[in-house]
Amino acid sequence: MEDRVKGPYDDPVANQRGRGRPAGPGVDPEQRRADLLDAAEEALRLHGPTASLSDMARASGYARSAVYAVFPSRPAVLAALGHRHADRLMAAMLTALGGPGPAEDRFHAMLDVLFAWAEREPSLYRALARPPDGPATGSPARPGTPGARHQAHGYGPGTLVTGLAEAIEAMLTATGTPPELAAPSAQAMLGSATAAIDWWLAAGAALPRAALVTQIGSLAWHGGAELLASWFTGPSEP
Repeated sequence: MEDRVKGPYDDPVANQRGRGRPAGPGVDPEQRRADLLDAAEEALRLHGPTASLSDMARASGYARSAVYAVFPSRPAVLAALGHRHADRLMAAMLTALGGPGPAEDRFHAMLDVLFAWAEREPSLYRALARPPDGPATGSPARPGTPGARHQAHGYGPGTLVTGLAEAIEAMLTATGTPPELAAPSAQAMLGSATAAIDWWLAAGAALPRAALVTQIGSLAWHGGAELLASWFTGPSEP
């Protein structure tokens, strides 16, 4: 009897694989996670801050179910991206802060890291610092809403800003600021910066970045003393 050509259903290993699953070794989970985050960034750049989970899945080349296996929701993807960029930005900020020159100049250079990133990546900034499908950064979601459930699982909006604020708070505490003052000080510093960036991007970068950083940096560094003094005394004589 002539031997029959074996098909895939004659292979016991193939029969054990799930439907549609390719042969060969599986993808490393950490590599898949990194690939998905890279793809999510590309989708946000291409489609803007409202890019959907489907947009991100298409950019990755993975099936949407594979995305859900790693990230249960779109806010979870944004939170992971927020952590990624908060770590990168904070590392660059600390490098700028430890550079040469007067302390105030180094503080301005530290702020410029965030402003430069927002200028270079406006869609990522808008999605990660002010996610369109969640409340404003730092605001608790209403109980029972999807935002509240995501926050309960660590997937709240504004993870980027939250991560930076926590890092700045730790830095202030380590340099002698009382813990009860470090948290509000970090929030105030970062809040003024992100509010200025929001205005700046909406206004089409009407002001040069260097001038904006100098203004916001000086305001934060001097505690508003110079600005308030001009309010009370009026403009100085030429």
